Amino acid sequence: MGNKVTFDTVFFDDFIERLEELGGSDLIKQAVDSSLKTAKAKVNEDIKKALVKPNMPKQGVYSTGKSKRAIDKDFKVKWNGNVGEIQI
Repeated sequence: MGNKVTFDTVFFDDFIERLEELGGSDLIKQAVDSSLKTAKAKVNEDIKKALVKPNMPKQGVYSTGKSKRAIDKDFKVKWNGNVGEIQI
């Protein structure tokens, strides 16, 4: 699909193992999940701000709104092992 933001938690493996008894890996994944969603919200906000007509060629005369409608609104984080990713 489009661009992605990824966060690889491989460097946290030792830490995760130590915290595993306390549910640590789930807590770290929750934190990463939240961070990725926050980053995506910021990216989406910045894209929307950039797509206002005054920023477009010819002040948006030829703008159809297609770019704004193409902003990904799915905030689901996909996990593959220790790597979390979200579409942007």
